[in-house]
Amino acid sequence: MLTSSFRRDGVAVWASAIGAFVVLCAAGAHSDSVKPGAPGALLVRLAPGFTPDRLADVGAVVPVFSEPIRYAARAEKYGLNRYFRVSLGRGANVAAAIAELNARLGVERVELDGPATLSATIPNDPFFSQLWGLHNTGQNGGTPGADIHAPEAWDLHTGNGTVTLAIIDTGIQPHPDLQLVPGWNTLDNNADTHDGNGHGTMVAGIAGARGNNGVGVVGVIWNVNLMPVKCVSDGGYGTESTIAMGIVWAADHGAQVANLSLTTYVGSGLLHGTVQYAHDQGVVLVASVGSNQSQGIAYPARFEECLAVGATDSHDQWASFSVYGPEIDVVAPGVGILSTYPDGWYTMYSGVSMATSYVSGLAVLLRSYSPTLTNTQVEGILRYTADDLGPAGWDDHYGWGRINALRALQHADPHGDLNCDGIVDFDDINAFVLALSGQEAYQAAFPNCHWLNADCDQSGSVDFDDINAFVALLSG
Repeated sequence: MLTSSFRRDGVAVWASAIGAFVVLCAAGAHSDSVKPGAPGALLVRLAPGFTPDRLADVGAVVPVFSEPIRYAARAEKYGLNRYFRVSLGRGANVAAAIAELNARLGVERVELDGPATLSATIPNDPFFSQLWGLHNTGQNGGTPGADIHAPEAWDLHTGNGTVTLAIIDTGIQPHPDLQLVPGWNTLDNNADTHDGNGHGTMVAGIAGARGNNGVGVVGVIWNVNLMPVKCVSDGGYGTESTIAMGIVWAADHGAQVANLSLTTYVGSGLLHGTVQYAHDQGVVLVASVGSNQSQGIAYPARFEECLAVGATDSHDQWASFSVYGPEIDVVAPGVGILSTYPDGWYTMYSGVSMATSYVSGLAVLLRSYSPTLTNTQVEGILRYTADDLGPAGWDDHYGWGRINALRALQHADPHGDLNCDGIVDFDDINAFVLALSGQEAYQAAFPNCHWLNADCDQSGSVDFDDINAFVALLSG
């Protein structure tokens, strides 16, 4: 049994109780139980002459049609006026409820009130049909569905221009498809972020080209502030110190996510220190694993504070140029990727740099969709919601799998994630109990997390009324 070692206002007693309650709920959990955020409701059709009060012990009951249907005889032919919607509690066992209701006298039919969504959002950007990494329909011989599921995620959110993504690279050339904010050049120590190479402009477009503007391509997020930080020359060369200066400049000037589609193999204390500095500032750092297998995964991706990204092709297969190793976190599309290029052009390239940009774009989309997420929560969500590829579970080629934008946004609610690792599980119990004891104690133990993550019933405060909702999140 999980318990807490502290005692304040009787909270230690509740720690043991919560632990026992959660164990019981988890033991009784069923694969059909309602997930947090799911509709959790049944449609029940009663036989003629029976009233809905016989359903009241199951959950809240309302008629499906609040107003009489105009053609009563035709409605009765299909029993439409005898349908009622029964809302189940969070964490309810759907299969058990259906079986129990079906056995009741006067119940003709019981069905799940299945969720409905908008059709996958397709932008009007003319080159969208070529962007298989976002939406793979089998174009050019690919495997349908071997993509990051962007249109389905865009049904939920496309971006709102409130988040800044730093492109720490060769600069970004002004382009009609890119929304830029001021940046910096660490090579010359000035504000000239002209991209004479094209690499930075390409990765910027993959992550954040303007969407649904009738121009060119579209990024993972449609509306984002792209911050060019030029630390690599037009010839493609930089140093760990120029990269380190760029990371600090981006963190100090408001970047919430940093894309590092570059590699080095020294891993100096300076570079690591700046990565740690930015991470402590709350920045999500997304880095390329590199393409030199003989030297293993490159820095800064090798640092634990960075998300290390590898590449896949249009069949969800590992790209042969993508380095593999023990530090890899996730993979993303990286073969034959069309994106923005200097002078208003568009071009197609392959590389781990392209894959890295998909992941940083999704990190920005998450932070735009759910602004209270911490950087460690974003990282955890990206790992936890990836589509597993290769051997089951984590492996050294695919990491946790290819990122899935829809699943990531569906898991973007931070409530219940009290230790800020991106998932709600048994490791959150003691942190939840600490949050119940008060904000001061919780923030002292988890300074980078939000106390209101414990507001599991979303009432606006953290109190004992949150316990049942927390347990439902755990068991769901």
